[in-house]
Amino acid sequence: MKLAEKVQEWLSHLQWNDELTLDEENQTSSVSFYYSIKNRSFKVWVETDEQRDVLEIYFYAPFNLNIIKDDMFRLLSIVPRGECKDH
Repeated sequence: MKLAEKVQEWLSHLQWNDELTLDEENQTSSVSFYYSIKNRSFKVWVETDEQRDVLEIYFYAPFNLNIIKDDMFRLLSIVPRGECKDH
C-alpha cells in the first residue's frame, strides 16, 4: 500500500511512534495523534485510500472558535511538502 507506506515514512521521519492501522481488504489505512500549539491540543487524523489514490488529513480543535491564522499555519507545517519519491 503505497500511500500508507509514505505516511508511515513521514511519521518515522518526525520520530513519532504512531503506527498506521491497515485494512488490507479495503486498501485503506489510518492513524491519529495529538499535536499541541500554544498549550492547545489538536486531534489530527490521517487516512489513506489506495483504490481512490487519496490521502485525507483532518484537524479537530478542542474548542468551537475560529482558529487563529498563525495557529493554522503551524498546524499545517507538520504536513510534508513536495513530491513523494518512490524507492
